[in-house]
Amino acid sequence: MSDIYIIGEIGSNCFKYKSLERNLQLAFEQIDAAKQCGADAVKFQMFTHKELFGVVRESKYELPKEWVPKLHDHCKKRKIDFLCSAFSLQGFHHLNPYVNYHKVASPEACSTPILNSVLCMANPVIVSNGCLTYDEQIELVKSNLWGADDVLMECVSEYPASTYSYDLGHIVKLASKYRILWGLSDHTLSLVAAKQARQLGATYFEKHVDLVSTSAAKTPDSPVSADYYDFKRYCSVLKSYRPSIDYYDAKREAKKKYGRQKNGYRPING
Repeated sequence: MSDIYIIGEIGSNCFKYKSLERNLQLAFEQIDAAKQCGADAVKFQMFTHKELFGVVRESKYELPKEWVPKLHDHCKKRKIDFLCSAFSLQGFHHLNPYVNYHKVASPEACSTPILNSVLCMANPVIVSNGCLTYDEQIELVKSNLWGADDVLMECVSEYPASTYSYDLGHIVKLASKYRILWGLSDHTLSLVAAKQARQLGATYFEKHVDLVSTSAAKTPDSPVSADYYDFKRYCSVLKSYRPSIDYYDAKREAKKKYGRQKNGYRPING
C-alpha cells in the first residue's frame, strides 16, 4: 500500500456551465474521475468575492455553501476524501464537520488569527508555505499548536510554474530537523518536481486537475490543470516510486563517515 497522499485540486473546474445544477453534476463527475485516476482526495475552494478582494460582487466561480454536504456525501460513497479550502474563519468553521483535513492556502497562512484558529480544530491541517518566510515556517512547526499529523506544503505563486521555481532544499532541511510531514503543491506541467520531492521524502502532493472533457467554457484553472490521462499517470508513477535510500538516514550516515573533524577529514575505510 502506498504511503503517499495525492490531492486532485478541482477548484474552478466544476464551473463550466451557466446552470448550477449542471455544474454540481460536473463536480460529481470530476470526483469520480479523480478516484479512477488513483487520487486519495479531491479539493474544492469555497470563497466569496468579498473575502478575496474586499468588494461584494457575484462570481460564477463561488462554490455554494449548500454544495458542501452534497460533495462530502458523494466523496464518501466513492471512498475518496473531500477537502476544501476556505478564505475566512467563518468558512473554515462551516467546512469543519465535512473535511478530513483543513487546507490553508498561502495567503491565509499569513493571517495569524485564521491559522491559529484552524490549528486548534480537531482535524489535521495542510498549510501551503508560499507566502511564509523560512523563519515564519520554523516558528510555525515549533509552535505547540503544530501537530504530528499536520503537513507543510512547498508552494510557489507561479501558475504554471517551472521545475526550477521550487527550491526544495529549505523544506527538506526543515523536515529533517523537526521531523514534520511535508509535501509539494505542484503547479508544474510535468512529473519532474514531484519525483524530486518524492526522492527527498515528500509524502503529500497536490495537483490542479480537469478530468472531464467537455465542450464547455474554460475556467481560470484550466491552463494549469492535468487532464485525465496525465493525472492518472501522475498518481501511478508517484505511488509506485520508491526512494532508493532513506534520505535522512543516508545524510546522517554520510556525515558520520565522511564529515570533517577538527583534525581534518575522517579517513575512509573500505
